[in-house]
Amino acid sequence: MPCSKQNLCEDGDICLSTLNVLDGEMAAIDGEFYQVRSYGVAYPVQINATAPFAILTHLDAGEVMTILAGANAAGFEKQLDKHFPSKNVFYVLRVDGTFDYVKTRGVPW
Repeated sequence: MPCSKQNLCEDGDICLSTLNVLDGEMAAIDGEFYQVRSYGVAYPVQINATAPFAILTHLDAGEVMTILAGANAAGFEKQLDKHFPSKNVFYVLRVDGTFDYVKTRGVPW
């Protein structure tokens, strides 16, 4: 049975998921849910939207890192690698900043 956005809101404030019928990807931050469409635009998820699968958690800011400004994607990843001991474990990471460009993607319907 698919879970609904309304149910998901109770289980966490950050997630990655999909929506029914692979209608893009679903992402949540600070309890706000977004549908990221295949062409890269994010829309608020409707309250009646359902997901066949979702992983949620409550973000616990246990460690704060400062990343050197001006890093490209490879430089950013290299700086992050210093803080995470294993590449075989899932980590939840929140990044706050000002970006010239953010690339998103989703599965096309």
